[in-house]
Amino acid sequence: MKPSLVYIILLFSLKIYAQVSIKNTSLIKPDTNVLAYGSENILVVSGTSAKVDLVSRVGNAVTPTGSNQFAIRARNLNPDTLSVLSGKKLLLKKTFLIDTTFSIKVHVGNITNDTATVGEILANGGIKIVVNSLRNKPLSIVGFYTTFIGPASDTLAKLIQHNGNLFSSEQQTVIRGLTKNSKIMIDVVLRGSDSRDRAVGPYFIFVK
Repeated sequence: MKPSLVYIILLFSLKIYAQVSIKNTSLIKPDTNVLAYGSENILVVSGTSAKVDLVSRVGNAVTPTGSNQFAIRARNLNPDTLSVLSGKKLLLKKTFLIDTTFSIKVHVGNITNDTATVGEILANGGIKIVVNSLRNKPLSIVGFYTTFIGPASDTLAKLIQHNGNLFSSEQQTVIRGLTKNSKIMIDVVLRGSDSRDRAVGPYFIFVK
């Protein structure tokens, strides 16, 4: 075989190899080489028309979902190298780090710390969530429960429920009567893009 022909074949093979990619569509930035720990990641293999398999080096569970898409749950904190195989042919290897930074914080309106005056709490009108995550999973507030505790750790009102993210008139009435060193305990019900509800909390707001 002529050297020029070998070069052309090799170049063509490298081009095909380079076109194959894995994207984690569960992330805000799908090109990020990260798997979210403890939750389902949806990975899409593109750049080939062949049916492929995805194999985890550390043994994380990989489930084919069709059209070269795969669901994978990272249950190991060690980086994982994923291999894309077409039959026995290796098309791509890619190493993913494991992200464990998912957290949810609840704020009263635009108050970013956990202390506020009664006037500030009422002026902000309700609660909001701040999610620290690489994951592309929007969450909305379904409702929340408030328990109000006085300066002497006495319970003033317990588990007042309200739908949405704004304080109800009943909650506002109790807030108006709070004094310094009182606190509000908040439990929140969130809904994800999968329409499933989850409870988070408690979170505390202290009256200054």
